[in-house]
Amino acid sequence: MNGISLLRSDIPEELIEQQGLRNQITRRCDDAADEVHFLWRARTPLLPAWHQGEFHLFQWGNKDRRNKLPLSECIAVESLEEGAWNHCQKVEILANYGFDNHVWYHIVGGFQGILIHDTNGNAHLYLLTQPASHYYEVMTRSKRMPIFIGQGI
Repeated sequence: MNGISLLRSDIPEELIEQQGLRNQITRRCDDAADEVHFLWRARTPLLPAWHQGEFHLFQWGNKDRRNKLPLSECIAVESLEEGAWNHCQKVEILANYGFDNHVWYHIVGGFQGILIHDTNGNAHLYLLTQPASHYYEVMTRSKRMPIFIGQGI
């Protein structure tokens, strides 16, 4: 999973200013609404999520080798089911579009994620993934897919 897009109108204005998201605002076509792209390749990747009833932007995964968390943007749901992440919290990652292997696709309800705190207490948000459905694999050429909320592919 390489990115997500969320309607700009769904993001509180103070977070757009505070997090410097203006350069991530885009529009698919002239008559479309503004969107904010959140990409894994960003210098400091972020993901929007609902946590404890509030909208937040969290650091997406981990790119720092000095950190003891997985060096990844995603975590396999199988490892969660095996008890590897008992100290995590499940959250709802907000998204209108997903982006995987150069393919943007529309989604309805967002993705499942887990919030893990590093040894310094900083929160890192990972997408939960599962083996890809046949359709998703054909569409994106990816063997794994995010866990969708409220829909399936």
